[in-house]
Amino acid sequence: MSKRAEKGTVPELRFPEFRKRGEWEAIPLDRVITIHKGKGIAKADISPNGKLPCIRYGELYTRYGEIIDEVFSRTDVDPDELFLSEAGDVIIPASGETKEDIATAACVLRDGVALGGDLNVLRSEADGAFLSYYINHSKKRAIANLAQGDAVVHLYPHQLKKLTLTIPAPDEKQKIAACLTSVDALLVVESVKLEVLRAHKKGLMQQLFPAEGAMVPALRFPGFGTEWKKVRLGSIGNTLNGLAGKSAADFGLGKPFVTYKQVYASATVDFSKCSRVAVGDNETQNALRKGDVLFTTSSETPHEVGYASVLLTEPLEPTYLNSFCFALRFQKQKALHVGFCRYLFHSPMYRGAVGSLAQGSTRYNISKGSFLDLMIPIPESKQEQEAIDACLSSLEDNIHAQADRISTLVEHKKGLMQGLFPTNKT
Repeated sequence: MSKRAEKGTVPELRFPEFRKRGEWEAIPLDRVITIHKGKGIAKADISPNGKLPCIRYGELYTRYGEIIDEVFSRTDVDPDELFLSEAGDVIIPASGETKEDIATAACVLRDGVALGGDLNVLRSEADGAFLSYYINHSKKRAIANLAQGDAVVHLYPHQLKKLTLTIPAPDEKQKIAACLTSVDALLVVESVKLEVLRAHKKGLMQQLFPAEGAMVPALRFPGFGTEWKKVRLGSIGNTLNGLAGKSAADFGLGKPFVTYKQVYASATVDFSKCSRVAVGDNETQNALRKGDVLFTTSSETPHEVGYASVLLTEPLEPTYLNSFCFALRFQKQKALHVGFCRYLFHSPMYRGAVGSLAQGSTRYNISKGSFLDLMIPIPESKQEQEAIDACLSSLEDNIHAQADRISTLVEHKKGLMQGLFPTNKT
């Protein structure tokens, strides 16, 4: 591709064979495209074993990108009562929550897919894949400006007909679409790899820790054969309370503190996300240290209670907990391997034990006393704890690396979209 094309209605990035083609052509949308409306498919009409593939408008926001090859939902509604796709149709929601969301296009590559109500269907002999990418990049703002409404936003065919498309010759359209679909295909492959790694980790977590009522896990490393021992959580460490009694005036300045949302969100503490709070002289003894295990004791939902996050590094400055948490600091002679704790307190075995302790209706809490009375199995051998940590942390490193690869591909696609289409401020 050329690094930079001539100014005007041409992209910055252009394939070599098109460098001398000149500007793209501006064409009113309704000259090359006819607009149809999908027909209603209610949520109750979705059937896992339905005979007909179908797409409902809400799925464009959650399940699909610019290209739809595999269709996830199915229905048994009579085809004569539905609007069926032709390969290359481009669909855009007819209603949504925001004007930005509604400006979302996707190309359906298959014939015979039922397209539900609240979908605008753009049909033409033009390359649908190209049109989908083009709309999502160059026409997103223009479509958002056409949409009407506040709480619910609507987009009608007569509004879409006002658009002007700036497009190249068919062979250049096909080349651009092929380039972007190849990136999307790679994203699908890499995303599947990520899900496989996550499923593998989930399976290992189930096997490397004992099932409910058992004292040994289903999967063990060579050299470890003795039963795990049950210990009372309160017997292996001392507790540190979170900060309490703070008013709005105390927040914003002072020392960093960890919220219960941070503890729930990650098995290790991310200090960069800490807010700040004023800390009194009588509270400084509860500053956190490397090796402390933090637990949530209160949340709006019961499944967020009892989660743990571990301090693998020493805080750079005195750091504290908020009042919906407490910390467990191990006694040296009874210390657990800190890395092992990241997985112990997220294991199915532990979650099953702590799940019944949450009490409440609009907010759920566990008492520190009942929590510390929990009896859970742990390996007596520190080496076995370290082996479990090494196995799972290595797998997590692979998961993070795979997630980074996907993020890099997403940014690469974003850069291609910016370069392969002309800059359009409307």
